[in-house]
Amino acid sequence: HKVYLQGKDVIVSVVRDITTRKQVEDALRQSETKYRQLVENANEAIIVAQNGMLKLVNSRMTELTGYSEAELLSLPFTNYLHPEDRALVLETHYKRLAEENPPSHYTFRLVKKDGTITWVEISAVLIQWEGNPATLDFLINITDRKQAEEAVRESNKKLRLLTSLTRHDIFNQVSAAQLFTDLAMK
Repeated sequence: HKVYLQGKDVIVSVVRDITTRKQVEDALRQSETKYRQLVENANEAIIVAQNGMLKLVNSRMTELTGYSEAELLSLPFTNYLHPEDRALVLETHYKRLAEENPPSHYTFRLVKKDGTITWVEISAVLIQWEGNPATLDFLINITDRKQAEEAVRESNKKLRLLTSLTRHDIFNQVSAAQLFTDLAMK
């Protein structure tokens, strides 16, 4: 500022030490970088869900669903859930927000953008997000595990049927042998 002082034009300067502010800004920038690296390089899909909407998604979530980040953040998360699992996931989400302590691990199905079904296991915790309750969720694709479990169930079912038929055949053969033995004895 130019100021007129004692008959002369004088420039008044105010100097303020902003070292602390710069240090805080630098620490914040470093913290944000670490956070972003952690979230983006995790093997799990990471989301923050609040009142039926996704507030944060990492790149694994976009890979898991086939939707872009913008698409995932713009619609209620029920749009990405298998219709038969929507009620379970919504009920659990709202119970967690109300601090009712529902199960923190469970499985459900996602419907990918191309229509394929993906089984996921979720691990969820209650957090504060922008001053309001939200859930921090970690999702793991367990489709291969579910398919393997189904294959084992089918194999066991076939094995039980085969065992039952084999036992029946052996019983019939033993009965026939017993009958022939009885006839031969007479």
